[in-house]
Parts: sequence; structure tokens; C-alpha cells
Amino acid sequence: MIYFDYNSTAPVMREAREAWLTATEQISGNPSSMHDYGARAAAALLTAREKLAAYNVLSSRVLWFETDPPARYPRRAMASLTTHDLPTVAGLWNGSDLRAQQQAGLAANAEGTRQMRDRLRDFTGAADAAEPREVVARAYHLLGQAPSMVVTATLEDALAVEERPNMPSTLEQWPNWSLALPRTLEQLQQDPLPRAIAAALHRPRRSQRSPRSKR
Repeated sequence: MIYFDYNSTAPVMREAREAWLTATEQISGNPSSMHDYGARAAAALLTAREKLAAYNVLSSRVLWFETDPPARYPRRAMASLTTHDLPTVAGLWNGSDLRAQQQAGLAANAEGTRQMRDRLRDFTGAADAAEPREVVARAYHLLGQAPSMVVTATLEDALAVEERPNMPSTLEQWPNWSLALPRTLEQLQQDPLPRAIAAALHRPRRSQRSPRSKR
């Protein structure tokens, strides 16, 4: 999901709010269940996906949660490795993000974190002893294989930063949205890792001219 309002002050569209309330009042059940309530929920979920696709609303594919490699992601999707609320590549790889959650007193999901790291290792082919910067480069090279319409990178990953920008369920335990990047913009422009990420995600711009135009 792309946030255009980081202060969360933009109201939800009235039609979207009403549709959500109607769905919660009329439909209940786990869409993965086999009983009637589950079947109704699954049908509603499928209908919602079809309507979103009809309006060209992209789905979201975040590597941390996907069992398929990026090359198998759908075209109508926004593909990423992580988000601002999730571990950075470096933080996940070296375990610092899990330790930070534990130090903040959160109920950290150690098993889920291990699975995400294992998936990152298996997808990228990185050795367990690989340096975070190497893993970042490998991960974005992998992401660049996605056929998705939108692929994204983070500045934190571009500089192999361990700390995530935001730690959900924290207030004073974590400096949310207050962490400075370790390098200036001028230094970032000279760093080879951001350049490698940009090259991995580069997509040739499609011509806007008519097929008949030769000019």
C-alpha cells in the first residue's frame, strides 16, 4: 500500500467505509474454512478482488510474506521486499530487528522471523555468513525479476540500515519516524549499493507513440 498521508489524517472515502461496514454486518467467517460461513466469506473475497482488478487497483506482494519468488508475481501488483512497518533486509538478516522488538517489550514472533530469513536466504542463494550489503544487492536483483507494474525500494535498504522506520505497537520504546539515515544525499549518490538497486529495478520506458508513428 502506498501512503500519501503519513500523519493518517485523510478520511476514508465514504463509499469505501459504507461498503466495509456492510460486509462486516452481512458476512462473517474464515474464507479458508469449509463450512457455509467460510464459503460465503470466500465468495465475497473473490468478488472484492475481481472488482478491484476491474478498477486496475494493484495487489501488494511483499517478499517477507510470499512463498513464490518475485518472478512469479502477477503483473497487476506492487512488489516490494518490505515496508516501513517491517524489518529491513539488514535488520532481518543479522537478527538485530528481532532483538530490537524483544528489547522494546513486544511479543516478537521469533519463528515467523526465522521463516522470513530462511526464505530470503533460499530465494537469494546467499550464504548464512554473507554480509548484509551483499544480501541487499542479491534481494533487489531478485525483486527486479518481478513482472509487476510497480516495484519499490527503500532508502533504508539502499544504505543497509538495520533499523526500520516504524515499529508498530510502540510509542516511546522506538524513535518512530525520527531515525536519520547514516549518509547524506551526496554520499548516497556515490554509494555503489543504491546504484546496484536502481539498475536491478530499472524498467525500460515504454514509448507513448502510436504504433503507426515513425517520427
